Amino acid sequence: MGSFGGAESFSIKLGKATNILALGKAFPKQLVMQDLLVDGYFRNTNCTDPDLKKKLARLCKTTTVKTRYLVMCDEILQNHPELARDGQPTLRQRLEISNEAVTEMAVEASRSCVKAWGRPFAAITHLVYVSSSEARFPSGDLHLARALRLNPDVSRIMLSFTGCSGGVAGLRVAKDIAENNPGSRVLLATSETTIVGFRPPNPHRPYDLVGAALFGDGAGAVVLGTDPIPGAETPMFELSSAIQQYLPDTDKTIQGELTEEGISFLLGRELPLVIEDHVEAFCEKLVMKGARGESHDVNYNDMFWAMHPGGPAILNKVESRLRLCPDKLNASRQALRDYGNASSNTIIYVLENIIEESRKKKESGESDYCEWGLILAFGPGITFEGILARNLMQKNTKRKRCPRKHSSLRRPPPSPSPSAIALGEIVPSPFSSVMADFTGSDFHGEENDTDTVDEGGFNVSVWPDEIEERFIYIMEAEVNKGNRTSTTFSKPAWRAIEETLNGQTKRNYTYTQLRNKFNQLRTRQKDFANLIKETGVRWNPVTGSVSATNEVWERLYKVYKSAKRFRKKGCPLFNKLCVIYGDTTASDFCQHISNNNPLDTDDREEIDGISLEASFNEQSGGTGVLSAVPIRSQSFNPSSSRRGKRNSFSTLQTSSLTSPGENSKKKSDITEKKMTVTPSPSKSTSESGSTLKKLIVESMQALNALEGIDGVAYSKADIMMDEPFRSLELVYMATLITFPSAATPDIAAEPALNLQQI
Repeated sequence: MGSFGGAESFSIKLGKATNILALGKAFPKQLVMQDLLVDGYFRNTNCTDPDLKKKLARLCKTTTVKTRYLVMCDEILQNHPELARDGQPTLRQRLEISNEAVTEMAVEASRSCVKAWGRPFAAITHLVYVSSSEARFPSGDLHLARALRLNPDVSRIMLSFTGCSGGVAGLRVAKDIAENNPGSRVLLATSETTIVGFRPPNPHRPYDLVGAALFGDGAGAVVLGTDPIPGAETPMFELSSAIQQYLPDTDKTIQGELTEEGISFLLGRELPLVIEDHVEAFCEKLVMKGARGESHDVNYNDMFWAMHPGGPAILNKVESRLRLCPDKLNASRQALRDYGNASSNTIIYVLENIIEESRKKKESGESDYCEWGLILAFGPGITFEGILARNLMQKNTKRKRCPRKHSSLRRPPPSPSPSAIALGEIVPSPFSSVMADFTGSDFHGEENDTDTVDEGGFNVSVWPDEIEERFIYIMEAEVNKGNRTSTTFSKPAWRAIEETLNGQTKRNYTYTQLRNKFNQLRTRQKDFANLIKETGVRWNPVTGSVSATNEVWERLYKVYKSAKRFRKKGCPLFNKLCVIYGDTTASDFCQHISNNNPLDTDDREEIDGISLEASFNEQSGGTGVLSAVPIRSQSFNPSSSRRGKRNSFSTLQTSSLTSPGENSKKKSDITEKKMTVTPSPSKSTSESGSTLKKLIVESMQALNALEGIDGVAYSKADIMMDEPFRSLELVYMATLITFPSAATPDIAAEPALNLQQI
């Protein structure tokens, strides 16, 4: 028996091991909150079946997913309504959208990864591309190579329709390439979207609801190679050995069929049980290959686990069969909560979670970590993919082994083999061009403001646009929960904001930094509110952009310090800033849908077999996202994205998921709170303040009663609540312009407002 900390080494092909040198990820712009999914899905597909709606609501809870990113959005459905109807031949439309979307996401993830790696794209010698979401000639690997401007002689290979095991399969193939081509650097890219399998609810296809509740979109990227360059490449993981195995007579357990309506999937109920029955023997075989074929009594709690999270039931079955400690699959459960099952991409997100955990332990001086571990995934076939890997992030820290009952793997001596170098991550900004001119330059969000933090001796901006946007959405969600006091947030709300933002961005923002940014955004909101009141300024409330003649801008430059910024960028989230700072209720799509009904027996029986059993304990499963944040939806409609030189993605405000009645009540309630005028000692002033409050509230209520009014009227009116007379005039004007017959005689006749002179 060999001990885990012994001097013996695993057998490694050619004496070299492949190392992961960098990781990257990317997502579409539509971030879906699981709590809000059901109403939007049924509305967009024009389905009114209450039983199916109830079933999906319960499935959404059972998956343990909190947030997911999706390519599908309102704009795509508006341009292609046939996608939401049964029996329509839509394969061509789906592939047109999907082919372009997966390439765009793969480009973002690859640029993020290569930027973290620190070397140019010209150093990439091989490309491995994985996707089950596209079909075309030439294949996606060539489209990706062209988009990244890789060398024309780069060696390419594509793995198609490998499903959830594709990410680990891609690592295995890249590993073989790197070890057989000394000095090579392999770029692995994965990219998936569910749009090829999007379906409206149908009682004859209950399994379609599983896809709606579980699967997400995104992309991942990895740079791999041997013999890392000292001082230029810092290895993360060392890939020791890899195996693949399919189970005979299980090809119908995970099925996919390409039809004129897209791709239809069917997952057998027996899937978690099949995996449970075979996972232990597979892991033993994988460990034995890395240990030169010698038999070992392995305690798997001595190892780290990077396992593709097919669903809660699969995670639970593996955890039970291998007798794993509750925290061993934390990285997988966290990836499932944050991104859903994103097919081949998900294993990259799991590895990122493990790296982040290792970094935190190293920074805090903790030495309790597991050096060796397994990377696993299960896909169609049923196919098992596995890699024995070594975590190098803490190799300079004294290792403290996990408690175990048996001896475990043998630890190899330090080797000059290549390693994983850097971690790159990206949350794409809607204002940044990913495919612009296909320059091949590293993608990055534009940084703003002046807050900096020292990281390893380098001053870097802590507020790039995409993180600032997340911060705004998180704050708006807290406002909608009622956690804002008079001018700021309650202490529990600030803690929730800090934990949510740091959890989603993998950064460590302090309370002081958050408050500073909060105050900066308040100033920006006030400045923009004043600027759009200026004569000659035109504001687009959907995009947040402003326009004016050059003469007007020259005048504004002298008055507003931020005028140049607003001319260039506008203020895309102005409506949300108004909500946060108590000036308007321009949008209400962050409302949560409460559904505390327990799962009934039928639902649990139906989904357990698919891998969705939910017995995960948040306390044992680690921390998760406290609240989900919707991001402006991103259209990947090919007809629009091909215009010009693809300078930017088109964006669209997410539509409200709240019913019109709830919408009106919410706006009226918030208006009631903020319209209170502080009475003065003067009786006449007090009476006029009371009258003014009454008139403004009545005017807003009249506007709320007209369901055709959107948030524009509110943002135009409430941004000037410090000037209540003018605010009421704007509200009344918006009402008359939109619905001329909607004038309320009592308000219009009020002489104090002199509305007839407007």
